[in-house]
Amino acid sequence: GFNSKGTDDKIKNLQDIVNNYPRSQYLMASVYEIGISFRSKEQDDKALPYFQQLVKDYPTSTLVPDASINIADIYFKRKEFAKAEDLYQKIVKDYGTDLSICSNAVKGLSAIYKAQKQLEKLEGLSVYNCSDDIVDDLEDSYYNAAFDPYDDSSFVEAIPDLEKYLQKYPNGKYHVEITAYLANSIY
Repeated sequence: GFNSKGTDDKIKNLQDIVNNYPRSQYLMASVYEIGISFRSKEQDDKALPYFQQLVKDYPTSTLVPDASINIADIYFKRKEFAKAEDLYQKIVKDYGTDLSICSNAVKGLSAIYKAQKQLEKLEGLSVYNCSDDIVDDLEDSYYNAAFDPYDDSSFVEAIPDLEKYLQKYPNGKYHVEITAYLANSIY
């Protein structure tokens, strides 16, 4: 299982390097590892400054893309969607050729757009070469956007989204259900 005591010791030892050996060849990796260790303990508020320090102090480091993803993920968890979106977009722009980093950033953007029901923006992610999973997911997102208000008995609010689904996916996998929901909502 997860060893919190071991992680606490690791953080303490790494902070010792950061605080006492400012010229250490391990300084950059130590800053990063402290951030990762705090995230593993779900202490994002303590992790964030270490990732930010790494990005600021070592802009050319190979750890910057991953640190940036961690920063954006923390913003997302805090529901600071605008900051998260800006950073994920910057990551895709700067590191789009790294499939893993690009994919993580696009997944972050996808999560923001789903949380805010911005399906047009979600659809726009298909331009990235690392967005295959998101595009496959798009029909489900349109379905959920239409079904959620219907499910909450907000039938009048559901109608535009139900119609939008049928427009986009006239032969979609939820066509029959959505048509029934729409008929139910109208009558």
